[in-house]
This record gives sequence, C-alpha cells and structure tokens, in this order.
Amino acid sequence: MAVDFVGELNPGETLAPSNARGTLGVVAMDSTGTDVSATLLEGAPWIVARSRAAFWLRAGSAGPNYKITVTAPTSDGELITELVELEVFA
Repeated sequence: MAVDFVGELNPGETLAPSNARGTLGVVAMDSTGTDVSATLLEGAPWIVARSRAAFWLRAGSAGPNYKITVTAPTSDGELITELVELEVFA
C-alpha cells in the first residue's frame, strides 16, 4: 500500500526518511483504538518516487475498519501526517 503526498509538498520538496521533526512511520489502530501495528504491518515503510510512503500489510480481520496513520518527514523540515481507513473483507 502507498500514500501519495504529492499534493501536500511544495515545488522541489520531497519526502525524507527523517528530519529534525521526526521519522517516516506507520501506525495501525483497530476500531477500539488499540495499536495493532505489530500484527497488521510488515517491516518498515519506505519512500517511492520521492512523494509516496509505501508499506506492507500482512494481516487483518474482517469487520470494523482499521485506521492507519502515515507520518512523513519532508526535505523542507516539515512533518506531514495522513490518516487512511482500511476495511478488510472476508
């Protein structure tokens, strides 16, 4: 899965693995607000084409949606976050 931040970046700005404000990261929460990153996510996120944060999903249960928060540092020293809802079907 990948989240594209191109619409939130200034001209010439790219995503960065880290900056003074934070590091590239992904956190997954279930419908009760419990962190399920250890069971839903596989490995560390990475940057694709300078504007997308990509990550692997490996599990999930059908039913309530998961909320996935992607935190992306930029080359201009900003820290952008994006919330993605994920629904798992049986």
